[in-house]
Amino acid sequence: MKLLKICRKVRNFRVDIQMSKLTRKLNEVQRELEERQNLPQHGHDNFDKLITYGADKLTKNPLDAIENDKLVGDIENKVALIQGRIHDKNEDLRDLSVMYESLRKKVYDMSEQNIHRLMTELETGGNIRFEEGKPSDKWFSSCVDLVRSRFNPEQMKFFGIIGINVTRVTRIHNRFLRNRFEEKLEQLVDLSDNSYKRSLEYLFYGVDPAMPTEIHRAMEEGFRSQGEYNETNLPNCIPLVNSVASAELARINSFFQ
Repeated sequence: MKLLKICRKVRNFRVDIQMSKLTRKLNEVQRELEERQNLPQHGHDNFDKLITYGADKLTKNPLDAIENDKLVGDIENKVALIQGRIHDKNEDLRDLSVMYESLRKKVYDMSEQNIHRLMTELETGGNIRFEEGKPSDKWFSSCVDLVRSRFNPEQMKFFGIIGINVTRVTRIHNRFLRNRFEEKLEQLVDLSDNSYKRSLEYLFYGVDPAMPTEIHRAMEEGFRSQGEYNETNLPNCIPLVNSVASAELARINSFFQ
């Protein structure tokens, strides 16, 4: 977070310097424009006696040789260009502020999430643990391969998404949910025959922007019962899908709104 603030200050400092240069140049050009528009010819003559122009110290302003109307038009164009550049720099500052606030929120959200995970592990006595994977872990590679195999560029090309890159995988060890799952599984298949594992299907559960904490509840306590869904006015179903596009559609739509 400290590095983020430093980067923001450095960027703001650079933009401020550019803005100062542009503002100073704009004032000079506007002053020249006012002189061209308002200073009478005899004023020019008296003014030229006091100063010299350029490195050659000319006693006459070289711009006087240009037709006044054309010169005024050129100066007005230059004013418009400088004002456009100043407007662009102001937009850069606004974009930088929006980006900073977005990154700051992500940093704080990640911090809150990590604290919540540590508290969950402490309160459950280690029955719920969160393990951060490394690319060298076999299960990490398996998760990456699964996600990539379920990603279809054709389904995402409307949003300009042509590929996917997995940067982080977290494995959740939840003894309570695993015992519940195995109890249900015993009622459906013969666990002594390992061939049943080939029939298991891995499905995705996406994050709903309207209920961002629901996925954390599912990780720790499991999915809600039908009665709980009715009481909370949530959809009376659990949206499990086998496609990355279907799982992330709600979040992508929220991002573009």
